[in-house]
Amino acid sequence: MSKLLRRHYVLALLVLVYATNYLDRTVLQSVLEPIKQEFHVGDDILGLLGGLTFALFYGALGLPIAMLADRYNRRNIIAVSCAIWSAMTVLSGMVVSFWQLAAARVGVGIGEAGGTPPAHSMLADIYPMKERGRAMGIYTMGIPIGVLFGFLIGGNVAAQHGWRASFLVVGLPGVFFALLTRFTLKEPPRGGHDPVVADAPAFRAALRQFVKRPSMIHLTIASTIATFTGNGGIVWFGSFLYRTHHMGLAERSTYLSLVLGIGGVLGNLIAGLLIDGLGKKDVRWQVWVPAIAYLLAIPFTTVGLLIDDKMTCLMLMGIFTLVPTVYLVSLWTLTTGLVASRTRALASALLLLILNLIGLGGGPYLIGLLSEWLRPSFGDDSLRYAMLVGPVLTLWMVVHFFLAGRTLAADLQATKEAEATACN
Repeated sequence: MSKLLRRHYVLALLVLVYATNYLDRTVLQSVLEPIKQEFHVGDDILGLLGGLTFALFYGALGLPIAMLADRYNRRNIIAVSCAIWSAMTVLSGMVVSFWQLAAARVGVGIGEAGGTPPAHSMLADIYPMKERGRAMGIYTMGIPIGVLFGFLIGGNVAAQHGWRASFLVVGLPGVFFALLTRFTLKEPPRGGHDPVVADAPAFRAALRQFVKRPSMIHLTIASTIATFTGNGGIVWFGSFLYRTHHMGLAERSTYLSLVLGIGGVLGNLIAGLLIDGLGKKDVRWQVWVPAIAYLLAIPFTTVGLLIDDKMTCLMLMGIFTLVPTVYLVSLWTLTTGLVASRTRALASALLLLILNLIGLGGGPYLIGLLSEWLRPSFGDDSLRYAMLVGPVLTLWMVVHFFLAGRTLAADLQATKEAEATACN
């Protein structure tokens, strides 16, 4: 196998592993209403199950695992992690109480903590910076692919065989991909496209690399808000369609799978191409692309949530689904250039800790809490109005993307010079 085909194979397999990651997350979102009805819990508790319960362990364990990934075999870490989160997803389908389900989702979070940071580090070592936006865009397509099949399989299997069967069906493919990763991938050399490679720094030194770049700070704030609004919207989207537009489980799951899956794939692919193409002319386009995309999405999202006509709502929200994960293409591409090569997995894990504790942990919970608070006044439409927090926060997010662009070129150059100095 040629070097070009080998690195494309690595990327393709990592995309599939990442897809099982989101497949196992999304199946929960597809069956929130049946779980609510069986266990008699409120939207605030469901928000915790879909957010903080998972995110707390996912984010916290990511740091120590990433420090291992910056020093040891990343392929093995990904393979073991994939096997764990897949097995815990299967166990989610065997529970008999709400708290057992919560414990199983904690297990999924523990497994998934070791998936993304090592993958980002590996991709940065096999793709040069000028091609990294496209590679990260393709890798991030694992999210909408996982979301597509998570909703499609989860909702339709649940409609026929009950919600527990959905977890059993979607958990098994990950075991196969874990074995494929372990026995067909090779660990790439560190810093394959970096002029110099320093040793992996201690945690404090790595943290200083992260916080002393202004563009990295603004990019982190923007991405955290994007995670907050995006996860809040995706977790509750199916329930919104059920309560406001009275769509059945199979119908809404099929719709969500198609618009979130296909829209997300197209959005990430277009974003990756634009970031690589326009970024060659002006590096600031790497943050301007998501800023403009989210700005354009605000009116579609707002009107889609408020309009009463179901078909118009579905079309408008379908346009919105082009952008929920666009920010990740910029975030992961730029992070590989804003920190040293032997700090990439740790930087990814630190970002995931922030994004998931605040974004994934807080977004679904805040919307659920607002929905419960508004229920006495608006009934089933309380969720519709609670979800409007997303478009409002998006304006704040866009500001930070543009602020990141002000120092981006200087920060990228400073990282190159700092790593060169560390090697002398």
